[in-house]
Amino acid sequence: LIPARDPLAPDAPQPDFFFLDAVCRHLQPRRLITTELHLRGPRYRDIWVSVGVQVVGGRAAGPVLAAVRQALRTFLSPLHGGRDGSGWPLETPVLQRELEAVAARVDGVRLVNELLLGTTGPTGVQLDNLTQVALGPLELPRVVAVEAATGAAAPLAQLRSAPSAPPPGATFAPIPVIPERC
Repeated sequence: LIPARDPLAPDAPQPDFFFLDAVCRHLQPRRLITTELHLRGPRYRDIWVSVGVQVVGGRAAGPVLAAVRQALRTFLSPLHGGRDGSGWPLETPVLQRELEAVAARVDGVRLVNELLLGTTGPTGVQLDNLTQVALGPLELPRVVAVEAATGAAAPLAQLRSAPSAPPPGATFAPIPVIPERC
């Protein structure tokens, strides 16, 4: 089960106890007596995408690159992604060529030079420069990072080690955290 909204993880929504309990209470009186219900959320496979494009002459590169990043994030979304926009279908692999097509369809993109696709394997090993990422029966893609640049694509190792940038003009104040146990 996937909730429509998850404020804690909007790119990878997980059902909480109350959501699962509500669905279970709804289904319980409607099930056959011999049927056992098992409700759970999906597992997510981390995905990194880096794309290098050529921008149409006369267009500002910044908005076009932002549109490419957003198009790739939307396409890989568990709720709004996939070919028909109704959510990523289960057991459907993430294909490099399909992501290239998504980037190429963005208004202002003249050509996709390169697209790098990476994930993390079952043992935690980083797998880079893949042509596809196979997803298991209850797995969905979770976009960890998407980078778009003019020219060549940024190396995936650079995306993995990049610190998340604060929003422009943001100021931070330290907040003390009291541990539950000493």
